Amino acid sequence: MYVFGNNRSWIFIYFGCIILFWLTNAKEVTLYDSSKYSTLDWTIYPEADDIATYEGWTETGASYARKFQVCQVRERNQNNWIRLPHIKHNNANLIIVDLEFTMYSCEQASGIVSCRETFDLYYADVNGSIESILPFTAPPYTKISRIAADGRFSDPSADNEVVNKVTERFGPIRSNGFYLAMQDQGACMALLRTRIYYRVCPKIMMNLANFPETVTGDYVTSLVEARGACVPNSKKVGVEDPTYQCQSDGTWTVLQGECLCSEGYFQTENLAACEDGQYAEASPSCFQFIAQNYNF
Repeated sequence: MYVFGNNRSWIFIYFGCIILFWLTNAKEVTLYDSSKYSTLDWTIYPEADDIATYEGWTETGASYARKFQVCQVRERNQNNWIRLPHIKHNNANLIIVDLEFTMYSCEQASGIVSCRETFDLYYADVNGSIESILPFTAPPYTKISRIAADGRFSDPSADNEVVNKVTERFGPIRSNGFYLAMQDQGACMALLRTRIYYRVCPKIMMNLANFPETVTGDYVTSLVEARGACVPNSKKVGVEDPTYQCQSDGTWTVLQGECLCSEGYFQTENLAACEDGQYAEASPSCFQFIAQNYNF
């Protein structure tokens, strides 16, 4: 039960803030974040036969700040891979990857035979049970992008590393999950953080209809239609349910249809009509004016 006095302006501010928050804050669901682990234990290819002389991908760094680094620039034809554990897609369609990395400048390196300032990002849309037989080749991996460094550093002994941040997308995923992998072909770099996630449009109430949390579509241009359910004590206008379109960035667009309060009920914006000695009850969106009984 809600009881209102003469000062009711706060209720409009309250609901307005909720609606603004819903519309401007897409929800991100994290599938994997390397910064949340004390050790990573990713799969390395080729494996290190002699750890004393191995110069391929190496895990290092403090706990919960683990990173992989590689710097094989003194030999040609490099083919160094790292692969994350199998990741369940959790019904996601479009997968998003945020990478943070540093890159050493080839121009400043000495004694190099072959040097690059890029690395390749791949994914494999497969079930986790085939990890042991999944070769480090494309296919079965699909290239997402060749990633170049916008910022590079030249003095490894100085505190001047430039952290590059990139975002890539891939999908849709049709198996029960996927592998993410990186291929180095002669760079001198460190992979600092890998975060994998997807977006959903948050649940929201518009035009007196409740729309459920909705996973975004397969592609950046996809729209996913969600059907709304009228709030208690209301009914839809016409024969079609209200619909809302979920965009790939996790925000809603193109609202169609509406619900109206049933006869004898009023919407929230009519709370100002609730006179002293009355109170509103039932749904916060569609309510009745009921005379307040006082017993002395």
